[in-house]
Amino acid sequence: MKYQRILITGGCGFVGSSIALYIKKSYPNIKIICLDNFIRKGSKLQVQRLKNADIEVIEGDVRFYDHLKKITADLLIDCSAEPSVSAGLDGSSKYLVETNLVGSFNCLEWAKENKAALLFLSTSRVYSIEQLEKIPFTEGETRFEWMNNNLAKDRTQQGITKNFSTQGPISLYGATKLSSEHLVLEYSRMYDIPAIINRFGVIAGPWQMGKVDQGFIALWVARHYFNRSLSYNGYGGLGKQVRDFLHIDDICSLILKQVNQLENYRGETFQVGGGRNNSTSLLELTKLCEEISQNKIEFQKVENTHSNDIRILLLDSEIVKKEFHWKVEKNIYHLVKDVYQWILTNEDMVREIFCG
Repeated sequence: MKYQRILITGGCGFVGSSIALYIKKSYPNIKIICLDNFIRKGSKLQVQRLKNADIEVIEGDVRFYDHLKKITADLLIDCSAEPSVSAGLDGSSKYLVETNLVGSFNCLEWAKENKAALLFLSTSRVYSIEQLEKIPFTEGETRFEWMNNNLAKDRTQQGITKNFSTQGPISLYGATKLSSEHLVLEYSRMYDIPAIINRFGVIAGPWQMGKVDQGFIALWVARHYFNRSLSYNGYGGLGKQVRDFLHIDDICSLILKQVNQLENYRGETFQVGGGRNNSTSLLELTKLCEEISQNKIEFQKVENTHSNDIRILLLDSEIVKKEFHWKVEKNIYHLVKDVYQWILTNEDMVREIFCG
């Protein structure tokens, strides 16, 4: 491993903490520093498990460069974000833009000053909502399905490629992440900063403090475990909208492969998702949660669809698989079972997070 001091921003979030622990387990002698502002509910629950692994935790905020400048490292993994596609809908866009865009700028300035490499976590929500909704689809018994006629360079049987349109409205969240991608590319090329951009689909797993607008798989499992109600929102309230997903363990294995090859890249973008083979509808997820929890909960139907909603979102990840000799190991059953077991083991700790 080339990098001996790693800074992870958003390091007490679900993804950041998982990556920190995974790398530390693989390379015990590496110094890892996790920076977090602890605004996300449940993020402080990660602190002790990080410290137990000899990972340093610093309270700080990427919105303020002064919080970064005293830290030295040779690699920054940027997991800091306001991760909800619904962020800003209540009119409070300031925190979203400052965290996701100004925060990215500050991370890039820090990387430039420290001559450090950068691995940037982006999102599949950078793609055009209008163009995604125009893809022909059929309605099956448990899910909506894209029709696979007229496939082109921007879509395969597994999902859209990174050639898919990013033009037009993509949500404020998507706009901040796409803008950050452009900054990462330009900084990387101009200042010779080793950098990779990953556009991730849904990520889930143990230690995710899920909400309706972000982390829905963990939320679904938890609500079944605790016998609390949920709702199917949009598209007639049928629960047939579809997303691909990846288990956090599969994400961490890819990140480690990329870190070990990061010197070879200057801002290249990779798409990372489960594709058609690793996807679920809300209705299918409900049935699996019922099977594993042995509980059946109440559902409300909210028929109206919000302008930021997407019926189906699947990513083709063949390029990243070939580039880094990486493959997806865990399917939806493994994922739901792992999250359920985590909740079972930590019931008292997570009850307020999921039911409060």
